[in-house]
Amino acid sequence: MSKRKRLFWYSILGLLLVIQVYPLSKPEVKIHNPNDIFNHVKVAGDVKTMIKTACYDCHSYEVAFPWYSNVAPVKWQIYSDINDGRAKLNFSNWALMDKADQADALDNIASEVDGDDMPLKIYPIMHPKAKLTKVQRKKIVDWANNYLDGLFDD
Repeated sequence: MSKRKRLFWYSILGLLLVIQVYPLSKPEVKIHNPNDIFNHVKVAGDVKTMIKTACYDCHSYEVAFPWYSNVAPVKWQIYSDINDGRAKLNFSNWALMDKADQADALDNIASEVDGDDMPLKIYPIMHPKAKLTKVQRKKIVDWANNYLDGLFDD
């Protein structure tokens, strides 16, 4: 290998090592969330499992970080996805939302899941259990729509 190629590869390796120490706040993880949706809303077991498996890593405080979430630049994307996901919907804060916000969230859940926009396409590649079938998608959409229909019945 020529001196130039070797220098190039050493530079790439050095850059990869340097970016590992770039400071970045890891999204908060909490296992006990008293305001979590499943503490306040009755959900069929299979739908609950689907939501936890396909949604909770980005839309709750109950994140299971894989080993590669500690390696830059991948961790930058993962942290960004989690922060963005929580900003749009955080199941761990469900009871803190007013009914209008819950209604918007349920409508968004139904449209995003039905439109095959959630979970993000890359997520099931690394988390195969999060891949939702058409039947599973329909169950989540039906749950969200049914819950939405009865949300203001008090």
